[in-house]
Amino acid sequence: MEKGELPIDFIHQMGNILDETELSEFISSVTSTASVTGIRFNPLKASGLNESGKPVPWTQRGFTLENRPNFTLDPSFHAGAYYVQDPSSMFVEWVAKKLLATTKKPFILDLAAAPGGKSTILAEIASEKNGFLLANEVIKSRVPILKQNLAKWGYANVFVSSFEVPVFSTLPPLFDLILLDAPCSGEGLFRKDVKARDEWSLEHVNHCASRQKRILSPIPALLKEGGYLIYSTCTYNTQENDDQIAWLCQTFSLEIVPMEVPPQWGIINTEKGGFQCFPHRVNGEGFYLAVLQKIGSKERNSLTEQEKRNVKVPRKKINFPDALSAFLKKDNQLVGVQDNSGNYYGVPEDLFEEFNLISQYLPFIDPILLLGASKGNDFIPEQELALSSYINEEVPHWELERHEALLYLKKEVSNSAPPNVGWGKMSYNGLSLGWYKAIGHRYNNYFPKHWRIMMPLPPSSHLPELPFSTRL
Repeated sequence: MEKGELPIDFIHQMGNILDETELSEFISSVTSTASVTGIRFNPLKASGLNESGKPVPWTQRGFTLENRPNFTLDPSFHAGAYYVQDPSSMFVEWVAKKLLATTKKPFILDLAAAPGGKSTILAEIASEKNGFLLANEVIKSRVPILKQNLAKWGYANVFVSSFEVPVFSTLPPLFDLILLDAPCSGEGLFRKDVKARDEWSLEHVNHCASRQKRILSPIPALLKEGGYLIYSTCTYNTQENDDQIAWLCQTFSLEIVPMEVPPQWGIINTEKGGFQCFPHRVNGEGFYLAVLQKIGSKERNSLTEQEKRNVKVPRKKINFPDALSAFLKKDNQLVGVQDNSGNYYGVPEDLFEEFNLISQYLPFIDPILLLGASKGNDFIPEQELALSSYINEEVPHWELERHEALLYLKKEVSNSAPPNVGWGKMSYNGLSLGWYKAIGHRYNNYFPKHWRIMMPLPPSSHLPELPFSTRL
């Protein structure tokens, strides 16, 4: 097999899933069609942008674009006005909304959350119902991008952790919904990632299936009775998809949840009751999803006596220092907590009980709303606060034109004079980008170094057209 070709064993495998006509269409789509670019607009931040592209039918604010623009050169992207995401994976939005339609204050866990696209969906849904989202990422090197994407989205009801799944076994059955977007063989990425084809093998498929079982095994005990597990992969084979669902139903007190999907969407019902997106049928990449509900009590529903003895002391609320309070809305409804490094975090007051409960069983989890830290008589605000909706309206802001905004996002300093002395926020098109601090006629750029744009910027006169023109 030459580099970049579809593996023969993969084609044979797909021949067991699709009939001859569909197999031909599938292969043509994977090998001949350009991959699809999808975006989802942020309901908190996209009011200044024109929606563009073809609507994704299973989302409220998702669109596919004809061409992939250079998102790096759009300051609105860095501000969190939209998220770039494959349309097939946006199907999680439709499913989760159906499942939680009657649930008040849902407790949600995303077990393999990075880079954060599905977590932003769950954060929105949870926020509408005053719910709690814990976004977990096992691979610690991927946690920074998860935090960055969730911070840009701007919801404060999100908490981040980085634990292996067995660590969660210390928890009682708390969750109304758990999402596991499982690590898989990645067959659904073959169209946009030729390298994935070269790395594929039947042995790797079997390895992934075994690993998925190990990850799935502790999950049923974490669900409330009646709670839901959404299991998804970006692959096609039955070993990693339907076979896992059959095994879960045989082994645990779970049953498949049937859902009626509009046939015009092109999403296929699988033999075991899952859903499959094929690139020749939907305007997106390969994606599998199934929903299971906890129906009984084969799994334990309470902590052992030893586990009860291991429960930690509840976390304490703290008062915000005056220097921090000056940055916050007067009626912010936040509770303060502090870590061992002196950083202040904001937790929505009506979610503090849930945060405190989980913190008693797990090592410290990070509220996504990192506010900053005191330094002498000054307070150094953090980027997460700048991207949130909790900023005091009296904090000065500096509205930038596009090229100046991009210079700021490169962590450079323009020749412009700051409009005020002291702390202020940089803005573009009304969207907050980050902090600056002005001293006389100069200022310091406080955009995070690890978030900065790395590519060279074209001159202002040569900037490409923006992906989404601004509304008047």
